[in-house]
Amino acid sequence: MTLEYNEPDIRENIFNWIISNSKKCEINLSLSGMNGYDLSDFGIDTNFKTFTRDFSVVESQLRETICNLYGVDSEEIVFTTGGSEAIFLAALYFRGPSNRALIPVPEYEPMFRAPYSIGTKTLLLDNQELESTFNKSTDHILMSNPNNPTGNSELHENLRRILSESPEKLFIDEAFRDFAFQKKAYTMFTDNPGILASVTATKFYDAGFLRLGWIFAEKNVARRIRELKMITSGSLSIHSLWLGNQILGKRDLFIEKARGRITRNREEIKSYAKKHGMKISSPDKASFCFFYTEKDGMELCKEIMDREKILLTPGKYFGLGNGFRLCITGKEEELKHALEAISKYL
Repeated sequence: MTLEYNEPDIRENIFNWIISNSKKCEINLSLSGMNGYDLSDFGIDTNFKTFTRDFSVVESQLRETICNLYGVDSEEIVFTTGGSEAIFLAALYFRGPSNRALIPVPEYEPMFRAPYSIGTKTLLLDNQELESTFNKSTDHILMSNPNNPTGNSELHENLRRILSESPEKLFIDEAFRDFAFQKKAYTMFTDNPGILASVTATKFYDAGFLRLGWIFAEKNVARRIRELKMITSGSLSIHSLWLGNQILGKRDLFIEKARGRITRNREEIKSYAKKHGMKISSPDKASFCFFYTEKDGMELCKEIMDREKILLTPGKYFGLGNGFRLCITGKEEELKHALEAISKYL
């Protein structure tokens, strides 16, 4: 059912939920990115003297690295302050030519808060309604793939048709693509050059401290987005670009590091769901899955947090009333303990 989004309270958002409860929880299953990495384990140079020596060529080197990884042109890349700015810039870019943002739910909360915050009429709807609602002259679509919170990367047939006929009307956030552990880095922009697509080093590479992301867009669109970025954050820290270039250059090592833990946690989740008859989304393409429950997601997550000190993310922050997202980036022992603890609430 199509619903026009109206922000209830700016203070009630996914970031405040996670940050405030992270201080009180004992097991945090709300963190969608890898954590605990030491860059020196990957042979990454953090010496400031080296940085000052490479200072003048840092941005061009990173552009070249991304071009080689994804097979894109240097002028099709716009650097962003993490994934959040990429979403906001996409909303800002579409604000002129379109007056409605369509968000297929479930979806990551900033995807509908961003357009709403700048005055764009924002509709939450399911995939079945998407094609009948979409108007090429007035609408654009903001979404993630793999989907956050389900991890699903398969596009609904309605969305595939819109992608084929009007790719310039889509923004697709690909923050969790690397959790599929593909040997070669991939972006949907390669096969659908009309779209806007975004990637971030925050999640898979445990590099949130860099606030490094980027948008792929056709050259004329990329130029416009760079102009818009001048009124949001200007340019990125050169130091972030320098470290980011080294990190992306070690992509194979990061895959090797993450694959074991994530794969074992995926098997643990699937075994648990089968044993307890739980309905969950597949965890095989992302760093999380979604638990579908009949109980109100917020009330359930609050109860589990209060009693068990286990932090989950309620469906409310993805446009759903029930259920919750559970992330699998943490230690295997903690995940097993948490699953057993929450069983009695499901």
